[in-house]
Amino acid sequence: MKLYFCLLLFSLTLVSCKGKTADNTVPAEQKNDTLIALKKIQELDSSLFLAYKEMGDTASTIPVDLIEKTIQAHKDFVFNYPKHEFTPEALDKIHQLYMQLGQYKFSVDYGQQIIDNYPGYSKINQVLYSVATSYDFMLDDKEKAMGYYKTLISKEKVPAAIKNEIKDRLKVIETK
Repeated sequence: MKLYFCLLLFSLTLVSCKGKTADNTVPAEQKNDTLIALKKIQELDSSLFLAYKEMGDTASTIPVDLIEKTIQAHKDFVFNYPKHEFTPEALDKIHQLYMQLGQYKFSVDYGQQIIDNYPGYSKINQVLYSVATSYDFMLDDKEKAMGYYKTLISKEKVPAAIKNEIKDRLKVIETK
């Protein structure tokens, strides 16, 4: 029994130290893994961009398989590097891609992760607006939409014109 306890304690120690050296820096091997993951994401994002560009204004179907691969690469990055500076951007990309697929519940779930975990994210207001409008128009959850809209109105960096648009939308929701 003592042996099992010691092994458990040892494995917990190893897990808690994973990813850092004794001087609390990231080892070169992990930096290389991060660069490889970022390169894969960049390649998929570029392929997706080109696919959309080729579609142009035609009514072609969206490249679902490529979108799903791109989502998975971003999810893998978020899972493997949750504290990396690119992580909120990866979550935002997942949020946007699920929206493109019409999977609004998944989209707002990833948007919520950004709101909860990365409040200083440079595009936080766009994420809030996107989540609000998804709840409002796509998921028909006016109560949640109103909460996000009200949060946006309280933000300093939201332009007055957008705030006025949101206030007008709140009036419409509240009269229904």
